[in-house]
Amino acid sequence: MTWVWTPAILCVAVLLLLKAIEMAYHCYRILRRDSEWNADDRSEWPIFKRLRMSSILGFLFRLPLLVLAGSLLLAVPTWPTWVFFSGGLLLFVSMWIQLAQALLSRYIHGEGDVAFRKTSTSASGFPGDRQPRSDAQVFVKFISGLIALIIAGYSGVFVALSHLRCKAFCPPLTNYVDSFYFSLGTFATVGYGDIKPVSHAARGLVSSEIVSAMACMVILVLEYSMSVQRQDH
Repeated sequence: MTWVWTPAILCVAVLLLLKAIEMAYHCYRILRRDSEWNADDRSEWPIFKRLRMSSILGFLFRLPLLVLAGSLLLAVPTWPTWVFFSGGLLLFVSMWIQLAQALLSRYIHGEGDVAFRKTSTSASGFPGDRQPRSDAQVFVKFISGLIALIIAGYSGVFVALSHLRCKAFCPPLTNYVDSFYFSLGTFATVGYGDIKPVSHAARGLVSSEIVSAMACMVILVLEYSMSVQRQDH
């Protein structure tokens, strides 16, 4: 039955790869302190503009949706080894590029940060989003989407690793429900001890998810400090 899901995982993989390239390009422009890109999206590549203008692909071209779809598809146990490896790696890289983009944007642009609203979890820039939103509304949607994609993404990464190395976790995380439960507990730094990372790769991935949770806390603290400064002025 794997052939039934093959077109779906290929579509998600292509869109996720394009999204990772787009975010890496945004990180490059942020590091260059490109004020023109920070002000509007005229410097974006045409392929990304066309994807956003499409009603269906524009809706799907959001990182949380792509990460969730990819994670669920990796839970299919009959994929060949290279699918689990490449899929898990693509999820991992996409999540960390998104985190890097958010941190760089907030750190470099500070109070004048417009770029973080253009991240894949933001509400702006899509055909259906016509109503203006306040900074607080945009940030809440941004940070909630960021947390959701990290938890869902690591669920898929853990499932992929369990299929690649059956002894990576004890007991093995061979279904998405158990993997999501473990990822949620890891992100919240609540360890119950019922599932343990055994291999070095599993421990490294678990450690990286804990670091990503800390990065989200840094983003929250930055936003809070800037909101206090705005109130003072």
